[in-house]
Amino acid sequence: MTVRFSRSALPTSLLLAALLAVLATGCAQRKEAPATEAAHGGAGQAVNTPPEAPAGEVQATPGGEKPWPAPAFELKTVDGGTARMADLKGKVVLVDFWATWCPPCKKEIPHLVTLYDRYKDKGLVVLGVADDPNDHSRVAPFVTKNQIPYPVAYSVEGTADSFGGLVGYPTVFVINRDGQVVGKFIGYTDESTLEAAVQKLL
Repeated sequence: MTVRFSRSALPTSLLLAALLAVLATGCAQRKEAPATEAAHGGAGQAVNTPPEAPAGEVQATPGGEKPWPAPAFELKTVDGGTARMADLKGKVVLVDFWATWCPPCKKEIPHLVTLYDRYKDKGLVVLGVADDPNDHSRVAPFVTKNQIPYPVAYSVEGTADSFGGLVGYPTVFVINRDGQVVGKFIGYTDESTLEAAVQKLL
């Protein structure tokens, strides 16, 4: 059966669907000013924005979308290092966009920690991207308090857009060993679902 929307009904329908998805599983994007270079000790880059990145679905499973090249980025990390997509080629990567003020993000992070500890020796990399433009001072203490072992970087303007944009938080992008984005999970995702996605690619 084909469902058709009138032009007048489509924007409202899409908006309602997105709002319900975020309310059910995640946090809506917070409208804040972009981070400045001084806020995190250095400039970051996010390039190679896909012109028409595939639209994701709530709890989307990798393989359900047409893969597209992961964007090149260079972001400063909480520990003073630099995270680059170019350095992650050949790895299975979970890029987690999250924020310190987002309860579903906090609930999901322990799952990512478990998966990182379980599969890091088999080629899994987890990269947290903290999207707290005006609250960078909160990120490092949060990482320390919650003993997050994988690298956490500060997002800068354009980072999320280079992945095709975000509906809300958390959003986890799944990247295969060839550097292709093969899926994403929007909103809180349980550990078994994330693990199944990882196991398919390792």
